[in-house]
Amino acid sequence: GSALLVAIFHLCRLLIGIKFVSFFGLDNFSLTTLGTWSDLAIFFGVVAIVSVAAIESLPLRGVFRFVAYLVLALSCILLAIINVDLVWYGLGVTSLILIAYFSFARSAESLFSRLPKFAIGLFVLTLLFILPIFGDQISAKLGSAISFDFLEVRPSWPGTIDVGKESMAIYPFLGSGPNRFVTEWEKHRPDINSTDYWNSSFGTGVGWIPTAMIETGVIGGVAWLFWLIFIVWFSVKLLFVRTKSASFLFVATASSLGTLYLWMMNIFYSSSFSLVVLTFFFTGLMIALSIATGSLSKSNIALGRGFRATPFVVIGFILLIIVFTVFSFLIFKKTYADTKLKQASLSFASSGDTQVAIDSIERVINIEPSDFNYRMLVEVELVELNRLTVNAARSVAVSEADHSRFQEGLRVAIEASEQAQIRDPENFVNWLFRARVHALMSIVGIEGTKESADSLYKEAISRSPRNPMIYLEMANLEINQKNYVAAREFANKALDLKSNYVAALFLLSQIDVAEGKITSALKAYQSATKIAPFDPTTFFRLGLLNYEEKNYSAAVEAFEQAVLILPTYANAEYFLGLSYYHTGQGAKAIARFENLSKTNSENAEVKFILANLKAG
Repeated sequence: GSALLVAIFHLCRLLIGIKFVSFFGLDNFSLTTLGTWSDLAIFFGVVAIVSVAAIESLPLRGVFRFVAYLVLALSCILLAIINVDLVWYGLGVTSLILIAYFSFARSAESLFSRLPKFAIGLFVLTLLFILPIFGDQISAKLGSAISFDFLEVRPSWPGTIDVGKESMAIYPFLGSGPNRFVTEWEKHRPDINSTDYWNSSFGTGVGWIPTAMIETGVIGGVAWLFWLIFIVWFSVKLLFVRTKSASFLFVATASSLGTLYLWMMNIFYSSSFSLVVLTFFFTGLMIALSIATGSLSKSNIALGRGFRATPFVVIGFILLIIVFTVFSFLIFKKTYADTKLKQASLSFASSGDTQVAIDSIERVINIEPSDFNYRMLVEVELVELNRLTVNAARSVAVSEADHSRFQEGLRVAIEASEQAQIRDPENFVNWLFRARVHALMSIVGIEGTKESADSLYKEAISRSPRNPMIYLEMANLEINQKNYVAAREFANKALDLKSNYVAALFLLSQIDVAEGKITSALKAYQSATKIAPFDPTTFFRLGLLNYEEKNYSAAVEAFEQAVLILPTYANAEYFLGLSYYHTGQGAKAIARFENLSKTNSENAEVKFILANLKAG
């Protein structure tokens, strides 16, 4: 019943639109009720297995048979729309086992009558989607019909193995520790800087179990290996139990194959918490049935008459209850805090009111004082502090209110960044945020903060040595100090790590302009346009530099390309119109400013220039 509701909910969400229901963060299209879309596909994979097992083993009639057919059909439709290769492979293996199992378990005389038709149908469906020539086309047509597409980025097997080797060379026996894959990834990550996902941090590897093995070392890895052997052995053994009970046949088939399927998914995918819970539910059911059939021996603890509750037993039960209660409370608290933080983030994105966002995040921190929440507070405070700094640079005098707000905001940012670093000193991002706060302090002239910012950036580099962004931020800090030699050195280090780093090329060109090396600056911008040929800002910057150097013909070419990529790019169109005027193309200049006067009807400067152009 719950699977049917989840299926209907997500089909309505896909067909009607993302705003069908927006609570619990589901206005974010990348999320579902069970995590990512891949998590949802894995869930409906196990639902399909259970549905086929029910149809093939139980004498369903009337509404029960209809519901089973409906759940199976909706599961297959959602699996086809989401189209995750891993799920199809898992379903292919389990459906083959279903075919073999029911073919031999049934007592009918003819082979045809023993064949499980729905299991065969599920296998044919998986085969169609495993073959790229059919599966990709079907999924693409379904996706285009409902405007559905999703992309999920995660580490590969080679990347996970490389990180694991480096990490276990340092922590061989006990591993890096729970939830430490992200820090190990940053220290030892493979060369991904040439990809679009170079700045992605991953909390897990390619799968949940490989990640757990890295975090628990050789001892944990051996334990996981024995556990998986145990699961496979008793799941398969349960399938060989002979019974005439249709209900037992269904539960045994569903629990054993569901257990095998879900553990297979956990090896090859980092499942969400919901799916991990579901995995252990199926595993527990399989173990209970194994004990009931005698496949797995058991030990009894008599709690009836004559049982003596020793102090150790009583203490054990009390501790178990306490651990369960505390664990449940912590999960609830974290979930509640995450929901409130998301609401604060959405409110800030829509309104831009930093004070409201700061107040909301501080309330979240009172509930869940994690390093992530402290970083969010620092980030919003830095937005406000930068705004106040820019306003102060433009004003002759700074108001007392702005001065007080800056002092208070700086105090909060310093304390929050320190708290984030204290809570997780191994996470490079926490050191980076502290460095950003000190960099801002150095820009406004607070003595000694330039040196402390450099030191904090170096701490971040030691924890993420292959991240070019840190070197770029150090280069920006040196530019603010007008130390162009050091700035160039850091920018070049960033380019050494990421040769197609457009932001580093822009920074080098900025240094060249400051040093009067215009030709070199133009070359840097031209290189940027080749690396990012579909980024209108690269062409705009190239055009603007040519315009400032009175190279109007070259400016026209660059601005035209920027407007071609993004027709609504008002700044590019503005300078394109001026460049047309300077190259003697008055009619084109008038056309550009006439278009700008329509899209920017309240801009007096545009109207003034247009009037002058028409007047000749």
